[in-house]
Amino acid sequence: MVKTALRSELCNRDKRVTQPIEEYVKRKIIPSLPSGIRSYADYEKTNYFSKLSDEKKKRIRKIITVEPKK
Repeated sequence: MVKTALRSELCNRDKRVTQPIEEYVKRKIIPSLPSGIRSYADYEKTNYFSKLSDEKKKRIRKIITVEPKK
C-alpha cells in the first residue's frame, strides 16, 4: 500500500515528493545510482537509463525535478 502511494507520487505531476530519494530506492521504485554517477540528472544521460522501462524513466525525471543540485 505504501509502495503504491509512493509510485503514484512519482507519476502524478500535481503532487510533490514527500519522502527522501533513498526511500524510493529502498522500496525499488527507482534504481539506485551506479558507482561513479552522482545524481539522477547525470544518470539520465547514461545507457543504464536508456534501458529502463518508460514508467521508471518517468519516475526518475520526477526525482530530477526535486533532486538537490550538485
